[in-house]
Amino acid sequence: MEGGSVTLSCSSEANPAADYTWFKDNQPLHWEPRRPYTLDSVSSKDRGTYRCQAENQYGYLGSNTVLIDVLYAPKTPSVSVRPPGEIKEGGSVTLSCSSDANPAANYTWFREHGGSVEELGENYTISNITTELGGNYYCEARNAVGLQNSTLMFLNVTATPSSPSSPSSMSTTVAAGTVAVLLATILLVIFLWMRRKRATRKARGQGGRPDTGEEVRDSKLFVTMTPLLLPLPTSVVEIPRALTSKISCTCSCCRFCNS
Repeated sequence: MEGGSVTLSCSSEANPAADYTWFKDNQPLHWEPRRPYTLDSVSSKDRGTYRCQAENQYGYLGSNTVLIDVLYAPKTPSVSVRPPGEIKEGGSVTLSCSSDANPAANYTWFREHGGSVEELGENYTISNITTELGGNYYCEARNAVGLQNSTLMFLNVTATPSSPSSPSSMSTTVAAGTVAVLLATILLVIFLWMRRKRATRKARGQGGRPDTGEEVRDSKLFVTMTPLLLPLPTSVVEIPRALTSKISCTCSCCRFCNS
């Protein structure tokens, strides 16, 4: 286990006495040529396979290999996110956690201030992510020797903006509004014309004159009915032409006389 000590020994019958060289993972170690060798306070970097080689002027011989398996708690886990950077709402994101540990670590994911997200394993995938799921996440690496938490990983989830109105939809809206105004104008003109027509008929039926404008020329009275003329955008409504009647008076004061 990490922190303990290990002594390696190598011996061989040789005459003259042999010198010894140590190898770790087939790479020579620059140790003093002595047979026993002690590793004090072993750590994860001392884990590997070791062997020795005995050599004198007549030859050399290698030993069998020995595995030094150092057990240690997880080192500080590293966290990565795919895709990196800003995350769009509705997208998918995967968090990954890894740690150097012996035996291998198990991983649990947490959300800061939100407790465990009940996800085990090195990778944690969030599909169809929302802005509410943004924030800081971290993982815990644990084995039989100990545990270690990672640093915080911040997920910045941005809301998807609503798509702006296209020019074609704006044109459709304007056209619809124009048609509505034209229809309202036509209906208003028809209503006023019919109302005026009814008033004219009523006046004639009572033997009177319709409410018309007056014009005096050369001491003679001309009575003119001026119809209401409004622009018709899409259809034409026929309006009776102005009626003109000439009334002669026998009195010298040119007052109104009954016809």
